[in-house]
Amino acid sequence: MYIVGAGVVNRARRSFATKTILCAVSMQEQSGSVVEFAAELAAQYGAGLILQHVIPPQERTEVLVGGTLDVIEMNLRNLVPQGLQVRLAIETIVVPGDPVEELLSQSRIHRTDLIVLGAHPASAFGAVSRDGLVYKTLAGAKCPVITLSPVVLAEFGAPQAMSPVGAHIAGVF
Repeated sequence: MYIVGAGVVNRARRSFATKTILCAVSMQEQSGSVVEFAAELAAQYGAGLILQHVIPPQERTEVLVGGTLDVIEMNLRNLVPQGLQVRLAIETIVVPGDPVEELLSQSRIHRTDLIVLGAHPASAFGAVSRDGLVYKTLAGAKCPVITLSPVVLAEFGAPQAMSPVGAHIAGVF
């Protein structure tokens, strides 16, 4: 006879706490809302917040013309609401490379408990294909992933640049 229920669960697992949140930041208009959401979660749980921006190889020259990595890191930090900046342990990471690979790598290195992503405007095909950042992150992450659809981001104050149908499909995963 096997007993299944609350008494079987290891008590150490019951005290699971969110200690580190990794937030992927694309530096698009909606990024401020994604960072604000992640910062509020971090404050609520007393977690550290890691803001990561990955510069794809094809955009490296273009992005670095606008400023140094230090400037980009400062811009990341400035996306966190002022009142939360003093309450949170914030780390910024700016690296070149493949966004999915770098996000999953940093997630493992920092042993993050949660990843926060914004599902930015995409075509309906891109949203349902297995080639998108959201799908690949969900498939490869070793921790829970929260994806914020454009509709959710619009409710948080970000501009909505997608049709409601496309927004729903982007947030389905």
